[in-house]
Amino acid sequence: MKHEIETFASELGKPVRCLYVTTASNPELDQTYVIRDRSVMENLGWEVEEIDLAGMSDEAIESALVRCNVVYVQGGNTFYLMKWIRESGFDRALRPWLERGGLYIGVSAGSIVVGTNMSVAGIAGGDANMVELKDLRGMGMVDLVISPHYEPLYEMEIAGYEREHGVEVTRLTDDQAVLVKDDRVEVVTTENPFPKCSS
Repeated sequence: MKHEIETFASELGKPVRCLYVTTASNPELDQTYVIRDRSVMENLGWEVEEIDLAGMSDEAIESALVRCNVVYVQGGNTFYLMKWIRESGFDRALRPWLERGGLYIGVSAGSIVVGTNMSVAGIAGGDANMVELKDLRGMGMVDLVISPHYEPLYEMEIAGYEREHGVEVTRLTDDQAVLVKDDRVEVVTTENPFPKCSS
């Protein structure tokens, strides 16, 4: 996704100031991907500010968004991430920030939560609902149900989810992403600078 990310970011002008939301990684034992992806962004010449939504206030979120023109929401446990998206007010602040021209990059869990239903995160070898989240709606920034890290061995389970919920799931391999600009929604396949975290 390097070309697409750089193309979109170039439209923002310089410098690119990225708010790196690492919250979903909190429950994960292996944090190396968080460090690796930050390194990739810094190698692109971006200014990176890392934040954790857990325990943040609405005011702190809004202040952080003012300082950036890119938001990069890292992967990890989707249910844990969604809990803190709601409790911090990140979801309420994000939409007007996007309307002002901000660029959102969601990876794995960060891609699932922008869709209409994030319960898909719990299937196909996915995440445990470790926070017992009851409201499984996503932020609804895009009219999709997104399942990243797709492999053919997950097809039967995903197809069953589609029948049960009456939805179509957008399957993304680790070499794919959904690009949304204005009213255009497109699934692209390309070389990815963020290994195993393209979705």
